[in-house]
Amino acid sequence: GVVPRRPILARVLLWSLLLAAPVAAAAADPAPALGDLAGLWEASAFYGPELRGPVVVDRTDKGWRADLRGRLVPGRAADGRVLFDFGAGRTLTLDPGAKGGPGAFWRQGSGPFGGYSFITPVDLGADGKNRWRGEVRPLDDRNTLYMPVRIGPDGKAGVFIRNPERNAGRFLRIDHLEMVDGEVRLMGKPFGATDEQVVGRGPFDPDNGILSIYIQRVGQTYEFHRVEPGQPCGFHPRGLPTVPYRYAPPPARSDGWPVGTLTEAGISQPDIERFIQTVIDLPVEGMSTSDVHAILIARHGRLVLEEYFHGFDRDTLHDTRSAAKSLTSTLAGAVIQAGYPLTTLTPVYKTMDTPASDARKAAMTVEHLLMQTSGFHCDDSDPKAPGNEDAMQEQREQPDWYRFALDLPMISAPGAAAPVYCSTQPNLLGGVIARAAGRPLEDLFRDLIARPLGITRYALNTQPGGQPYMGGGVYFLPRDFMKLGQLMLNGGTWQGRRVVSREWAARSTSPLEEFGDRQYGYLWWSQEYPYKNGKVRAYYAGGNGGQIVMVVPDLDLVICFWGGNYSDPALFIPQRKYVPEFILPAVAR
Repeated sequence: GVVPRRPILARVLLWSLLLAAPVAAAAADPAPALGDLAGLWEASAFYGPELRGPVVVDRTDKGWRADLRGRLVPGRAADGRVLFDFGAGRTLTLDPGAKGGPGAFWRQGSGPFGGYSFITPVDLGADGKNRWRGEVRPLDDRNTLYMPVRIGPDGKAGVFIRNPERNAGRFLRIDHLEMVDGEVRLMGKPFGATDEQVVGRGPFDPDNGILSIYIQRVGQTYEFHRVEPGQPCGFHPRGLPTVPYRYAPPPARSDGWPVGTLTEAGISQPDIERFIQTVIDLPVEGMSTSDVHAILIARHGRLVLEEYFHGFDRDTLHDTRSAAKSLTSTLAGAVIQAGYPLTTLTPVYKTMDTPASDARKAAMTVEHLLMQTSGFHCDDSDPKAPGNEDAMQEQREQPDWYRFALDLPMISAPGAAAPVYCSTQPNLLGGVIARAAGRPLEDLFRDLIARPLGITRYALNTQPGGQPYMGGGVYFLPRDFMKLGQLMLNGGTWQGRRVVSREWAARSTSPLEEFGDRQYGYLWWSQEYPYKNGKVRAYYAGGNGGQIVMVVPDLDLVICFWGGNYSDPALFIPQRKYVPEFILPAVAR
């Protein structure tokens, strides 16, 4: 028979339900609100360099050739070396006659942030007749942003940025977060602005838990992912520790450091455990919270403490910033010790083959550059000084930074006034060292410091002309850079091998000049600390962010800090608080 039709009313109701279903589902999924963003967010970006890995260099009757990940590049002779050009500023330079075996350096090309290249060593080993094998290991270019979002009693979303690699939050000055028509906006007063403005903006994808923020001043979009409760991350000193800290002695490695225990070294283990626990427990309440990346202690020539925080470790190269100025001083002493024609009285302008425009410049010597008393108008703390570091690095008219320095106006005769902290001076000193020795700085550093101290991994930042920049910024492994302090404490030797003279080590680290509330030697800082019922003097290499290699000779003690408080007063917390209040009281005389 015929199938009866459904009543019209029933069909209307059915279609009404079907049409209403999507509307009801959409209504059940409200637009994101500020409260949905509460919590910790993390964004990370890796910029390479991608070209890296095993490299084979061989020599045939047709000439030199390098094979890096299948890229075959012919070599060309240049000044006794062989240059392999991989394009985009990436080169491999081979020194066949290097002392201690063939030496090579990789120049990785400029990155998106620094602007200038880095030079890293390539250790080449024999791999047959006229063939060598090594590995290209450029400096990684990473950027990590942590963004805690906290909803206050007033309903506003407070925000700040922690950036361990560059401390970008210090400059972006993001204060709070707003949501306008579904768009997330980061508000603040970046780079000293007086009026509040949008610093970053972008959509929030609640389904995938992604917050995409474009930060205009950086020119980069960051995809923030929520850090789930209990998930460890580098925002906290030790992730989210669930057990109390317990001391363990540093492991022995093949880097030349003898190791021992705190107790053997006469350092109170309970006191140091309380100190490290204090660092671990430190709440990260703002962008200016102390950001210590590593703490190392050596006594009586043995490494007895090695602790890392915020995701850093012993195998990660770290920026030294201006602490590397002390490396420049050490290199000068090593060049003198090696017998090259350089002394503290070596004239600067004559050595650089540059006519001195007045008698004051003609009188300038290596010692004036070592003590930062050249007389140049170049105070780094004075934005109006034509030779300050920012002025030199940001200008484009003179890519030769040695010439830039030599052309600076004078404000006093060399040595006639108090020292002025100015990075162009130690960098110019690097030029004088290279000219006097007749060798590239990277070769001198490799042969006179790196190889004698067993330093195999490092990254030398460079000037536009390609020379290593000696005003600061070299990257080292923490245990390796700490060796400079032990070298000075040993009177110029490392593991029995002399690198600088005993006299150089003593004079470099002596309080030769008053420098504010501290003293200065040959690019080494010096000051006194309270200890027990008296005082002890310490000298140290110090760099922006909290990079410190400190030596206390009376206690046969070396202390090393690494940090990320770049351009923030919190960088001084380790040397002003942690050393006198926690470390020195734990050390027995």
